[in-house]
Amino acid sequence: MFTVKVCGVTRAVDAQVAVDAGADAIGLNFYPASPRYVTPEVASNIVAALTGHPLVVGVFVNATAAQIAQVVAQVPLGAIQLHGDEPPELVAEMPPGVPVIRAARIDAAGVATAAAYRDACAATGQPLAAVLLDASVPTAPGEATVYGGSGHRLDWPRVAAERHLLSGTPLVLAGGLTPENVAEAITTTGCEGVDTASGVELSPGVKSPQLVRDFVREAQKALRGR
Repeated sequence: MFTVKVCGVTRAVDAQVAVDAGADAIGLNFYPASPRYVTPEVASNIVAALTGHPLVVGVFVNATAAQIAQVVAQVPLGAIQLHGDEPPELVAEMPPGVPVIRAARIDAAGVATAAAYRDACAATGQPLAAVLLDASVPTAPGEATVYGGSGHRLDWPRVAAERHLLSGTPLVLAGGLTPENVAEAITTTGCEGVDTASGVELSPGVKSPQLVRDFVREAQKALRGR
């Protein structure tokens, strides 16, 4: 699938920095409530301006199958990432030929919830291309759910202990990853890929070229050394 993804890209210059640094995937967020939201038109312009061929991942939160298909028709996405509360049945309704990554917010139930979702998708005849584990952010009653990009990190030792539950499925780790901690995260969890958004930003949606380069370098070094 991919090894290093820089997500929440909103500018062509940031996408190019990520690709030049060696990231093999970029994420474009189509969730209107996100500070990293991009319209299909902006996303198309970002992809068109790219030199290189990263996997372009479209991030969706509780969108309908029709809404996702509409974006896919406008933007050349290489994969779809479902990052909300979508039921497994929605995976079977995704545009044909576009791999689906399921983001799972890990709470007290741990990796078991993500494994059950993975199995339910397989039962529909549409297996997931990868599972992305993100941190579950506690919210007060009445507050909106936080769907990624929070900077909160996972319990890496617990992910490592429960990794076997997702055996056979590529595991991508997200949640609070930075250039300073990504190597430890990879070494501890044994994940196949990593994903960062806020960990390489100057402000939401605006990436720091130096942080992007540092993150990709440290991640690739750790992945090679496993």
